[in-house]
Amino acid sequence: MLEIAKHEGFHVSVLGDYHYRVKKLDEGLLKKILDESTKHFFRAKWDFKYLIVDGTGFGFGSKYTLNWMRGTQVREVSSHVRLVSLVAVDEKGRAIILGWEVGGPYASEVNMLRKIFEGLEKLPRGPFIADKGYDAVDVIERVMKFGCEPAIGMKQSWRMRIRNWLRRMSFENWERYRKRRYRIEGVFGSMKLKVGSSFTLVREDLAKKMAIACAILWNLYMIILQRLWFFVIVLRVGRRG
Repeated sequence: MLEIAKHEGFHVSVLGDYHYRVKKLDEGLLKKILDESTKHFFRAKWDFKYLIVDGTGFGFGSKYTLNWMRGTQVREVSSHVRLVSLVAVDEKGRAIILGWEVGGPYASEVNMLRKIFEGLEKLPRGPFIADKGYDAVDVIERVMKFGCEPAIGMKQSWRMRIRNWLRRMSFENWERYRKRRYRIEGVFGSMKLKVGSSFTLVREDLAKKMAIACAILWNLYMIILQRLWFFVIVLRVGRRG
């Protein structure tokens, strides 16, 4: 990208300067940018019907070998970072990102969700949908404190049944709402279709900042779509008049 900009005649810093500036970019500032983008949708009075949380990975840098199937086979895997996003969906199926957290390839997604909760004061009311990777009791309790209906899948087997009443209630809701979870997969799919599923970066810290930028750009993209649709409606009304 820097080479393209330089070829077009723009003044471009050397790659080392670019990496240094991105490294020094404060994550707190990035979270403020995301917060401001979400406020736009609340001011526009979007009627959010449910919430979904899930994680996705972005590859970067070199590859390493991973033994699997008890070491009988070796697979080559890209280094990657994880992005956990909390998404709100309105009655028209439009999705925005309310919170995010990034981590390494094997970071605990439930711990990342706990960090997302720490930065939130309130959430839209409605079902809170998540798969069984987030089935901690304290997460269910926190969701209920936000005034949401927990619909989190639960780990279980024929030997291990769900005994805690909160977990049973959450699993019953999961059975009712789990088909809506596809919407966050659509967000991740659209994101990767536009920016790719892998970054041409070597360092993990820069890859994490890039993943954060993807979350912010998704909300900005939704703001642009909303305003374009508003202008289309105005033009249509003007022509009819």
